[in-house]
Amino acid sequence: MANSPRKESNDSVSLEREEIKLNSGLLGFIFGDKLHAPSNISGMVLVFLLGVSIYGTIFDIHGVDALDIWHTTGPIISLVLGYLFGKS
Repeated sequence: MANSPRKESNDSVSLEREEIKLNSGLLGFIFGDKLHAPSNISGMVLVFLLGVSIYGTIFDIHGVDALDIWHTTGPIISLVLGYLFGKS
């Protein structure tokens, strides 16, 4: 009995997925494919900077003023947001 067209289609799709996995490697697995990687990396940087800023505001870090943290991270957060929402 020959393979049905549906089974052959599913096999080719799974082979394509395996090839993409092999080509993308570890960083591709973390950040996604070429099309989405810049946005994913920017989003991760944004979440990290917001986390650091909020942590520095809530918990007292010895020798660092919370306002200094926001003065440092604020422009970078603005830059990342501009990149994410300003892309066409």
